[in-house]
Amino acid sequence: MVLLTDIPAATTSGGTSSSDSSTKKKEQQHGSAGGYIGTEHAAGVSSSSTMTRNTCITFENDIENMISQTDQVFITMPAKAAGTSLKHFVSTCTNFDFQYQYDNFINKPAKERTFLTSTYKMPKVIAFHANNHEGVSDLVRDMTDKSLLVYIHRHENDRLLSAITYIVHGRLCAGVTFGIDASIANMANETTCIVQEDGLVDKIIASRKMEILYGQTSILTCNMYESIKANSPNMIIVNYKQVDRLQATIAKKYCPDLAPQKDNISLEQKVNAFVKLANTGGLVPIEEWVKEKRNHLEWTLKLKAKGSCQAETKRMENDLFSCTDESIIPMFASGVIH
Repeated sequence: MVLLTDIPAATTSGGTSSSDSSTKKKEQQHGSAGGYIGTEHAAGVSSSSTMTRNTCITFENDIENMISQTDQVFITMPAKAAGTSLKHFVSTCTNFDFQYQYDNFINKPAKERTFLTSTYKMPKVIAFHANNHEGVSDLVRDMTDKSLLVYIHRHENDRLLSAITYIVHGRLCAGVTFGIDASIANMANETTCIVQEDGLVDKIIASRKMEILYGQTSILTCNMYESIKANSPNMIIVNYKQVDRLQATIAKKYCPDLAPQKDNISLEQKVNAFVKLANTGGLVPIEEWVKEKRNHLEWTLKLKAKGSCQAETKRMENDLFSCTDESIIPMFASGVIH
């Protein structure tokens, strides 16, 4: 398999120091003598429709232009990257149910066929969580030139901690235990939930249950990057922290009276969740436990063993997080809506 390591250096550098990061971002936004692709060469007006490097873009100039020119917007993301909020927003904006009836249907080919004839007027914006690279790679291959794919990205370590915390609060301690071992948690009283540390580590995290599975190593694979290279889709990648701005930009065209939607279980937690430590029996809040373990979970449990092309993802992240609006057209994708 041909990898992307032979491509010229990306727009930004992962080695940027804190002292010059502001200057670097300005150069990326406005262009520089060093060859950065500025916004004047991004959406809609690029001299070349295919990007040879990850290219910084802005909401005001580029993303708004791309959305205004496209006939169809697809939005996808891993678990715990603002997907629930986006699906709520898109369902309200388009008056089509992407939260329940057609929840994450792109991961189910039979459901895609049903979607086609479920309504005469098709929703102009579609949002879904991606379970793996397959559904997204198929979309990259098959979407029309008048369509735009928006991939919402979250750094995997941060996403992992959020997934673990969600599984504890939103599943184990809430009694929603389909697909996971409920015996590792018990309610000490109405407001206190205790999770056994060994059970959490072995039966949830190491086993990559539920939201833990649906992340970087399942989606941003060599196959995914090869699909982008082979098909040059109209595609952008946006940091999940910019989702409110993305919603506002989409709303401007499709539902101008709709405000950004936020759905977050952390705002509704009614139970205090604790991890019972295996070595001492002491109790530690799950939020503190994941912070303490964050730099050791992935390597001790080999959580990235099935991943591929991680170097490509790291280069993409270095560029994405260095851009002013934390948004890029990825290498080999197109910046022109035809």
